Amino acid sequence: MGCVICNHSGTTIKTINSFKYNMCIKCGHVYQEDLKENKFYEHLPYESQWNDYENHSENRANYIYDFCKNYIKPKLNHADVGCGWGGPMFFMKKLFKTKNSVGYTVDTDKTKFKNNLKINYTDFVKSSIKNEYDFITMVHVLEHFTDPLKAIKKLKESLVEGGYAYIEVPSFEWVELRIKEKFCPVHISYFSFKQLVKILEHSGFTVVKKKESKYWGNIKILVKNEFCYPKENYYIKIIKSKIIEKILFPIFRLIKKLKSIKPND
Repeated sequence: MGCVICNHSGTTIKTINSFKYNMCIKCGHVYQEDLKENKFYEHLPYESQWNDYENHSENRANYIYDFCKNYIKPKLNHADVGCGWGGPMFFMKKLFKTKNSVGYTVDTDKTKFKNNLKINYTDFVKSSIKNEYDFITMVHVLEHFTDPLKAIKKLKESLVEGGYAYIEVPSFEWVELRIKEKFCPVHISYFSFKQLVKILEHSGFTVVKKKESKYWGNIKILVKNEFCYPKENYYIKIIKSKIIEKILFPIFRLIKKLKSIKPND
């Protein structure tokens, strides 16, 4: 199969058991070849911090809050996509003082960190949500989707206009600084920092904050649900216009008189 981002062909860079990872020749995205059904990946073993889940959940919520606090106001509707047991969502609800926090997960054991957590055990991408949330967190989830562009499209349509989304994924270049093995079979995609920024911008988001945490091997991006119009500094544009008018116009007018100018010159 082709690249999950641009559908171009790729070359194999790593094989783990029966899992083959390709790097796209055109866009550089790293992806699994011969994708399986979603259910297959849901039942693969996955190393996580279950032994110290509460501490891990609180730490994750704290650094997300620190990253986003200047943009996210209290009393918002919040969704945590790929929430698992809901631990980080529980602490984020307190830190951000959300009106509602709702989780989405395909976990089948239906274990909850706290019994009163609102968790939907459904595929977020296939849900009927539209223009519902002010803030969505998607932490180490995007790399698990068989179609990441479809997931990003669903993320956008689930947000209200002007809403925010926090996306965090492993960094392809830096993830081995944190873990021994770069490739994990449950990870279908690996993103680089600049690539993910471009994908989100091309999907109609404005990137308001971004960071590649090299020590932790992660990419963290906060986006706003608004189209990113090209920007140009007002004062620089005025000065540039005056320079062209006063200095370059006379030169080009003279050239036009002395030389035969072709239509495409």
